[in-house]
Amino acid sequence: QGLVFVITGNDPGGDSDGTASLAAEGTPVLAVLLFIAMAGLTPLWEEILFRGMIQGSLAARFGRFAGVAISALVFAAAHGIPILLPYMLVLGVSLALLREFHSNLWGSLAMHCTLNTVASSAILIALI
Repeated sequence: QGLVFVITGNDPGGDSDGTASLAAEGTPVLAVLLFIAMAGLTPLWEEILFRGMIQGSLAARFGRFAGVAISALVFAAAHGIPILLPYMLVLGVSLALLREFHSNLWGSLAMHCTLNTVASSAILIALI
């Protein structure tokens, strides 16, 4: 969202959807680059940060429950879209539980990439 703000100047939390407008007004190459960033790169760094660093350090210090709960809250709040807060909270808990179940980031990363790919595809299809 911050990258879209920098590129378009549109407030990601405002009335306009900067990502959709950037994809609609840009070239096909830009649309592909946005798709790759939203479907693959964003989940990668988010999983490393939220599940790897935040959840991992909290779980080591305060226990697994605290790691799951607090990392999910931080994940939901970091997305900065109030109407999506319940969805992001459930998603954050689900991804955190996948990390706990698999004891690594691969499960949560696969789920996160899949969800972002579906969402990114829907945006691109709507713009065609």
